[in-house]
Amino acid sequence: MPYEVTVDEVNEIILVRVWDFATHNDHLNARSAAAKMCDKRQFKNLLIDLKDLKTGKGVTMMSSFRFGETLTKEVLPVDTRIAHVMPSDSDAHRAVLYATNAAKKQGGAVKDFDTLEEACQWLLSEPG
Repeated sequence: MPYEVTVDEVNEIILVRVWDFATHNDHLNARSAAAKMCDKRQFKNLLIDLKDLKTGKGVTMMSSFRFGETLTKEVLPVDTRIAHVMPSDSDAHRAVLYATNAAKKQGGAVKDFDTLEEACQWLLSEPG
């Protein structure tokens, strides 16, 4: 299982870390676990650390687009703020950009960052 979901109770952030060659199903499972944690704790900040992600089996541009398209529309509340720490792997980076753009088109508050620090800072800033 190349992912983990943890909780930062102090900052009210759900942290999802996905690494290596995560498959499309791994991404779906991580997203589902994160959504359950957000719902259970009523947290609106989601930090997704993808810096060590590489493109996995079944991850296509279309599946990435659909993943992002359904993220804030069907899985998480629209007012959830999502910060991605982008992967260094170029194929994985491109796939995450597709998902991010699709989520933004659905009204999601999604932003991409190069570091965990930048992503946390944005999540902890006032929305708007």
